[in-house]
Amino acid sequence: MKKTQQLSFALLCIALSFSANSGQFDQLLDSVSSQTSTTTTDTQAAATSVSALDMIPLLTSSLGVDKNQAEGGLGSLFGYAKEQLSSTESSQLSSALPGLDSLVGMAPKVEATSEQQSGIGGLLSTAAQYNDSLKGIDQLNQQFQALGLKPEMISQFANTAMQYLNSPQGQQAGALLKQGLSTFL
Repeated sequence: MKKTQQLSFALLCIALSFSANSGQFDQLLDSVSSQTSTTTTDTQAAATSVSALDMIPLLTSSLGVDKNQAEGGLGSLFGYAKEQLSSTESSQLSSALPGLDSLVGMAPKVEATSEQQSGIGGLLSTAAQYNDSLKGIDQLNQQFQALGLKPEMISQFANTAMQYLNSPQGQQAGALLKQGLSTFL
């Protein structure tokens, strides 16, 4: 019986101590709860955002290109897409995909060549003299070649970018990229 009384007394002391300090416990619980929800919100925001520069490692691993080729090729591709869009749509694409403008700046600079090229590249260059849409495609082709990439890689870069943007967060950018690349997709 003595042990039961001691246990009851200990529980009574704990209960009284808890009720006297319940305001402090509530504050502690609120503090922990708000920190947890802030951390969760920040983590969710970081996990749900898309960035143009986040595509670089994806391209290097999936296509076997180096970092400079990934940056230049993706910059060329998005540069071409932005030129095909209206100025409003181009701005929307840049807003929807942070880092895009710096990526476009990484595209190699190429000049129209007057020398004769052979094969399909030569035909494309000749046709580009008469058609603005083909000029852009020819420039994109030359940019990829300047990076040491075959023209066939353009569609692989486009498909990889579209896959990356195939998410609720990348939906707007994906739709605008698809629209900008519609002339050759």
